[in-house]
Amino acid sequence: MINAEFKLPDEDILFEEQGIRFRQFVIADSVGNEAVLNGQIRTNDYADFDFNLDLTAENFRALGPKAKDDQLYYGPAFIDLNAKIRGDLDLPRVQLNVKLLEKSQVTVVLPENDPQIESREGIVEFVDRDNMPDSALLVRKDSLPSMPTLTGIVFSGDVEIDQSGDAAGD
Repeated sequence: MINAEFKLPDEDILFEEQGIRFRQFVIADSVGNEAVLNGQIRTNDYADFDFNLDLTAENFRALGPKAKDDQLYYGPAFIDLNAKIRGDLDLPRVQLNVKLLEKSQVTVVLPENDPQIESREGIVEFVDRDNMPDSALLVRKDSLPSMPTLTGIVFSGDVEIDQSGDAAGD
């Protein structure tokens, strides 16, 4: 849907007694620019989670060009980003400052009728071509414990659009 490829160059996610830690966790866009995640998702039991995460990026390609005729939005969109994610799973708080850069060309198509979710397949796909999964490590889907669900979210922040960029609405 966003037609943007992201890579994890050689990143480690640390699973510790206090939770999950990200140290200079790099997400690279398709042109080699990086977003960096730092912080921790604190948990004692992997059922209750507290967020303390920071995400920063400069000149990051967050949205790719049009790939299909029925896309509702497409770019390319390049952003500078500073985000803080706090709170817990009951009510995460996201404080976001994002700047849409001059070289962006974002188009948003307003559908004639109500958009609906047709399929969630293929939204996020992680592939490690060097280490294909060992079938002995795979778990039956229904044997996993149910995870807590997100009940709400608080967003705050600023969005800046460089006026010399190109943004269009159809």
